Amino acid sequence: MQTYYCYWCGETKPESRDHIPGRLFGVNGNTRGLVVPAHSRCNKSWERDQQFVRLLIAMHAGSKLAFAYSRDRELLRLSSEKNYAGVRRYLAEYAKTVIIDNKRHTALTDGDREKVRNVIRHWAAALHYARTECLAAVPGTYIDTLGPPRISLPKLQKKLVMPATGSWSTNHGRLVDYWFLPGRSVHASSVVFNILGLNSLWFLVKF
Repeated sequence: MQTYYCYWCGETKPESRDHIPGRLFGVNGNTRGLVVPAHSRCNKSWERDQQFVRLLIAMHAGSKLAFAYSRDRELLRLSSEKNYAGVRRYLAEYAKTVIIDNKRHTALTDGDREKVRNVIRHWAAALHYARTECLAAVPGTYIDTLGPPRISLPKLQKKLVMPATGSWSTNHGRLVDYWFLPGRSVHASSVVFNILGLNSLWFLVKF
């Protein structure tokens, strides 16, 4: 009899399932994403971080059709919330930009980036579990294109000579392309994500 583990904490007998990247993003895990075993506490513990990342994507995505469903849900959520303090603070941060290597970048606080990091690590751990049926060496190292130390996109794209391993889609098209590169052990891998094909939203996790 096969023993199932929570993909995140590694404990046995998970009583729930986690949808990756999640229904919050308009992706149905049964058809276009992943469904992995998880404990309820692990499943629920990162929901607020997912909401922040959804807002981040909405701010970057503009009118891209692939994000239409999630963008509309995000606008509905914002219009129905009683406390706008967090949203106002983030929009104020988003309005700030910094110039790095003669390019303009969005400025995020350390707390903002930690929320993004938490979501991407969950995605990567779930993908590793789904591909290998083994737990990833969480938390793993992490780097992105949102702030320093920043991914060198030309170098990364040069290494990713093969097409994406797969993608996660909404009803309107691809939301996330991913590359899964197995490591030397069953607990090691490298996972790359690109959201909506945007140069500003690349993420790399190494377990």
